[in-house]
Amino acid sequence: MLALYFGAVKDPDYIRGALDYVANPTYWQRTNIEDESYIPIVLFRYGRSADAYKVIFDLTRADKQRREYPEVSYAAIAAIVSGTMGIEPSHAGDGFDIQTLAQPLGSKDDLAITSLHIRKNILDVKQTGTRTSRLTNRQGPALRWKAEFAGACGRMRVNGKLLHGKQGSLPGRASLCSTVLLVPPGSTATVRIEVRQSDQLH
Repeated sequence: MLALYFGAVKDPDYIRGALDYVANPTYWQRTNIEDESYIPIVLFRYGRSADAYKVIFDLTRADKQRREYPEVSYAAIAAIVSGTMGIEPSHAGDGFDIQTLAQPLGSKDDLAITSLHIRKNILDVKQTGTRTSRLTNRQGPALRWKAEFAGACGRMRVNGKLLHGKQGSLPGRASLCSTVLLVPPGSTATVRIEVRQSDQLH
């Protein structure tokens, strides 16, 4: 599991096998809670969100032994922010400042995080289903937002303007569609997937 967490596994077949292994309840129901704590964020990073939610629900259930251990609560919050909402700050050299890739449990579920402090900004992020993301830059400098969505690329509506997204993929080869836009201080930006390649375009 830690090999996946630190990105040490590169071979796609090994990645697939390792993900199947750690996603299996036979593994995560028997491993120690410290190890289990990191499984949801790993599964989210590789696009295995349904499996990630199962582990989060297990970690946070009321009768979970050693649930009060600090590593568990920190890892659960990280899984919600970085996994469920897919919020990540950029690394040096990236062409953006923050990225989002929400992975709701259901396609019609809405997700939101408010008053999130990242570097010099305070942000609100809302995801409506699997097709619409909204970011409010409440405080701080202008930032470049990379809005990502799971699935094949097609048309996106960015603050009302129709354009084509950029195709990408997660480490586990799941398809992504994204765009990067500037969000000035005190403003809100909205990105919606309008038409995917799999839809009929005529």
